[in-house]
Amino acid sequence: MDRFYIDQFFEQHCDDIHGCVLEIADNNYTKRFGVNRVLQSEIFHVTESEKATLVGNLVSGQNVPTEAFDCIILTQTLPFIYDVDSAIANCYRALKTNGVLLCTVNGISQISRYDMERWGDFWRFTNLSLAQLLKAHFKSSTKNPEAVSITTFGNVLTATSLLFGIPSQELQMKELNHHDQDYQVLIGARAVKF
Repeated sequence: MDRFYIDQFFEQHCDDIHGCVLEIADNNYTKRFGVNRVLQSEIFHVTESEKATLVGNLVSGQNVPTEAFDCIILTQTLPFIYDVDSAIANCYRALKTNGVLLCTVNGISQISRYDMERWGDFWRFTNLSLAQLLKAHFKSSTKNPEAVSITTFGNVLTATSLLFGIPSQELQMKELNHHDQDYQVLIGARAVKF
């Protein structure tokens, strides 16, 4: 269910995926939505892997370059980091001026057993909590009032379907595309470094 909404979010913001792009764990969204706008794709991971081009730590800032990226794709990552504020601060530092952080997090969801057993599953978010966390670093101004914009996805049907393991393919588009702020399955954020 959340992947359906993640795709919608990146479709809405595909023009932001350009230049030098950093994505966590793999570069699937960079390739799918950046198309020919991406000049360099970096894959960041906390452990060494065949895919990782940068191995480091978003919380400590280890091996996180400064002012290096036009876009950072942070898909379903923050729920698995205890010190979310430090991770956001290091993403901010890694962006060039006018760089964009595209971030998705889950609202209503089950525990990810895979992540819980490896590094932890700590958080569920709301549009308000994610906005506050991002606005602490991505500052708006009179000239640029929209440093952080938030989009929510989901409704009571998609939330319960997710919890019961019913895939998005079994629901109608009108059911999927009805969004109710009281049942936030996925929250997407676009944050610009001015």
